[in-house]
Amino acid sequence: METREKESIKLRFALALFRRLQHNKQLAGPTGPRQKQRSETVDSYQKLERASGIPKATLIGVFQGKINAASTTLFAIAEALDGGMTALGSELDSITDEDLAAYKEALRHSQKARIEKKKKGTPGRGRKARPTK
Repeated sequence: METREKESIKLRFALALFRRLQHNKQLAGPTGPRQKQRSETVDSYQKLERASGIPKATLIGVFQGKINAASTTLFAIAEALDGGMTALGSELDSITDEDLAAYKEALRHSQKARIEKKKKGTPGRGRKARPTK
C-alpha cells in the first residue's frame, strides 16, 4: 500500500469520527433531543477521553488524521461515541473525495491559525498574556 493511500485512509477515518462527534454535539445542543442529558453525551474530546480511556492527545491526532490508529483504538472511540462500528462504517461509506479535500483544507487552515496565534503570543485557554516590554 502506498503512503498516499495510507494517508487517505487515516483522513477518511478522521473525518468519519469528526462527523460522529459533531452529530453528538447537535444532539446535546440547546435545541437537540438530548439537551437535558448533555452531561452524559460524549460531545467533546475531554468527554471522549473519559469514555474511551484514550488520551486526549492521541484522540486529537486521530481526528486530525496524523495517527495510524489501531483497530482497538478505533473501536473504543466508536463505542464511546454511541454508535459503534456500524455507525462509523455508515459514516465512512458516505464520505466522498470532495468531503476529504474539504476536511483536509479545514485542518490545514486550522493549523495555520494556531501557528499564527503562537507567533503573535496570543494567550490560549488557561494561559496568561505575556507582558510586553
